[in-house]
Amino acid sequence: MGSAGLYARETCLDEIPVAQLSIQIHPHRCIQLDLPALLAACQRLASEQDVIKHFTWREGYDDHAYVNLAFNSEHPAQLWRLLTAHLFQSAAFACAMRACAIAVCEGSNGWDDYLLLHHFDSDQVCDQLSADGE
Repeated sequence: MGSAGLYARETCLDEIPVAQLSIQIHPHRCIQLDLPALLAACQRLASEQDVIKHFTWREGYDDHAYVNLAFNSEHPAQLWRLLTAHLFQSAAFACAMRACAIAVCEGSNGWDDYLLLHHFDSDQVCDQLSADGE
């Protein structure tokens, strides 16, 4: 998940029929993260929120352990607002998510023009998104 480039883009994500929004968690960056609780919260959101069409997660290792959370939605801008509220701004996870997460969403050309929505490295320029009618 590379850099978003020198300039942030603003993209209307709701123009994408079904998009994948992925959050990569780097647990070694925040030992206070309760990963089982985070996964349970994501699974609960997926079962309760119609905007989430599909949710999966998997673990991997590349120099350090990581966990990829993958959400599919027909309304990615709405999904991002939901995930921001429940994960990035919640009392339970906000501090850890800011310290150890990278969030990206595929763009109008799939992963060829993905949007960087959050990065634990504050030097990374994140993209802004909007939805139709906003």
